[in-house]
Amino acid sequence: MFNSEDKIIYLEKEYRDIANAIDALDHEIQMEKEPFHKAEKIKRRKEVLGQLNKKRLEIKAIRWENTKTAFLSILFLAAIAFVAHFMGLIDLSVLQTPQHVKKM
Repeated sequence: MFNSEDKIIYLEKEYRDIANAIDALDHEIQMEKEPFHKAEKIKRRKEVLGQLNKKRLEIKAIRWENTKTAFLSILFLAAIAFVAHFMGLIDLSVLQTPQHVKKM
């Protein structure tokens, strides 16, 4: 099973492959003389461009989930530290800036 980083790497590889296919189609469109074949290739390019956008959105969604998970983890740890401080289990006063360092 893939973890999120492996999945991002895999999707980025697919993204590069699709981008290369679009570049090849662009070249074929420029070289094509027949209007009918050119129109077909332009239509195919739009389809491939849609696939490229879909991959981009998948990568963006996975990265957002990773960011959200990290933020919630930090928030959870801060809440636990805050509760532990008020229960007297830990002393968070050491995190305050000392008076001699403060600039006024």
